[in-house]
Order: sequence, then structure tokens, then C-alpha cells
Amino acid sequence: MNYFRCGGGRSTHTATKIDVAKTPLATFESNVSGLYIPEILAYFSATQSGTGDPSPSNPRAINGVSGVQVWGTGKNLINIADQTFTRYKVLDCKFPKGTYTVSAVVTSNDTDASTCLIYFRNKDNSPISYTTLGRNTRSSANITLDDDVEYIYLYSSDNNTHSQGDTATWEDIQIEVGSTATPYEAYTGTTATTALGGTYYGGYLNVTTGLLTVTHGYAEYDGSNDEAWTYVATDTYRIAIPPDVKTNSIPTFCNEFKPSSSTLGYEVIRIGVTNIVITSSIGNRNADDFKAFLSTNHLQVVYELATPFTVQLTPAQIEQLLGQNNVFCSSGDVAVKYWKID
Repeated sequence: MNYFRCGGGRSTHTATKIDVAKTPLATFESNVSGLYIPEILAYFSATQSGTGDPSPSNPRAINGVSGVQVWGTGKNLINIADQTFTRYKVLDCKFPKGTYTVSAVVTSNDTDASTCLIYFRNKDNSPISYTTLGRNTRSSANITLDDDVEYIYLYSSDNNTHSQGDTATWEDIQIEVGSTATPYEAYTGTTATTALGGTYYGGYLNVTTGLLTVTHGYAEYDGSNDEAWTYVATDTYRIAIPPDVKTNSIPTFCNEFKPSSSTLGYEVIRIGVTNIVITSSIGNRNADDFKAFLSTNHLQVVYELATPFTVQLTPAQIEQLLGQNNVFCSSGDVAVKYWKID
């Protein structure tokens, strides 16, 4: 038995850990404050630039993860002060894809329209979606976002052209989970940032214990003399697998060839029992030509480890808030355990 704050005074209660399964944003109602969330798992994986199947003519660079940032917030996901600006304002604002309600009190001297635009953009500053809010009273709108948000653009009118030369004020900005607008609450929350001490390509971090579990490895090939590439037959090249790879598997990512379970077709890559195998039309059916290609077009491969390993990092803590809690991270999904008081 322990003492906890449960909305009012102090009393003796039993604390139980409740699971929230792996999800882009973990939302739960808490009946206790004054504690830290007992477990947060922040998942991460490599990311790949561009779109479409990777190939020698469509290389898609692979990037690993060197740090994880976790947010624990109340109902309002964003920590944005009131904004007054001319034409538009760009704000850093990170939260995951999902369905939300955005609300604010907006005023503007614009005469072209009766609404003002809010635009949501991803980490590449590419548009995700947008909506508009009415003016001169608190108004709201629902929006579904199919990518993680990195930037918000606020405008003085209903589009960029109409906003030119106009001044607007956005006050009491709130973004909340779901499609129902509720009264404004100021942002409350905690942010924890963990440096991973290196670059990794898949795994998860237990934020509260600092234990990093690495599930994926990375290999890069540049065609140098220490790489024993061989030409097999039918435009097929191979090299011995890394010692830590899970054999007979499909690569998780490759920058220049399409991961596959077989070598049927061209510009594909698979992991066999003893070799990485590539089928490609590059070169003149000899290993030297293939290595010459790699010398200026380095091959990147991310693969599942046969045996994950762990690294002990510094623990971090996120406070559990009374009422609605939202937990999300910069690198992918989260899984959470929180305290419930009986």
C-alpha cells in the first residue's frame, strides 16, 4: 500500500500498472498525479528518402537514428504561445499522424475571406493537409493527418495570396485527440531527450530504465578490394552475409535494390543462408564491373539481427498527469504502462 494524490487529498490506495499497446500516440485517462509513468518503450527504425522501389536508377538513401525524444502531454498536444504576424507564421510543432481537433481564437484585418488557414507539414516540409478556422470567436475543425507533423503554418486569410499584407492573431491554440472540440486548456507536459551514443537502424528504447534494445544491423558496401563479391550466373552477384544477420530473410531496407524473398526478376536483393544475393542488369556479368559500380554508388543494407543486443543508457522520466495523458515520440510508435489507483 502506498500514498498517492488522487485528484483531491491524500489517501491509501493500491497502484496497478495498465498497458497501452504499441501505437503512434498513447492516450489514457489517469486518476493519479505526482508519479512518473512507470514504463515507456519508444520504437525506432531506419528511414528512407524518396519514393518508389529502390533501384540503381532510383537510389533511396537510408538514415539511422541517433537520438529519441519523447513527449508526455495533457489534453493539448502543442506548446504554442499566442501568435501575431503578417501574412503567415511557421512554427515547429511535432506530433504523430492521426485524427485531431484544432481550435483557436483567430482575428484578422483581412477582407478577402472570413476564415484563416492552418497548414500541416511533415519533416520534409511537404504538405500533409490543411483546414480553416472562423474568426472573432473560438472556432474548431477536425482534421485527419496521414503523416507525422513537424511544422504548422498559420495564415492571415484563407490562402497564401489573400494573406499578403494582412495581420492576424491566433490565440489559445489547441490540438487535441479525436473529433470533438472541448474547452481550451494550456499546454502541460514533459519532454525527455535521449542520445543513443551511436547510430542505429531498428529497435526500441525503454525510456524509464535507459535500456536500449537493438534489433537491426547495417552494412555498407563500396566495392573495395576487401569485399569478396562474386558473379554467379544469370546476372546474379553475391557476397558472404554479415556475421550478425538473421539468415534466409528479406532485408528491411536497401538503397539501390528492392528487398525480396527470391532473386526472380532484376534489381532485387535477398539474404540467403550464407550470402547476400543480388540480381541486377548492372555490369558485364563479372564481379569487377559490379564492384566498380559500387565504388561510386555505395550499397546500403539494413537487416534483422539474429540476436538483438542491449546498451545501457541514462534513464529519463515523464510525469503522469491527472486526467488525459498523451505520450508520443520522435522516432515511431510507443508502448506505455501507466499507474491506475484502485
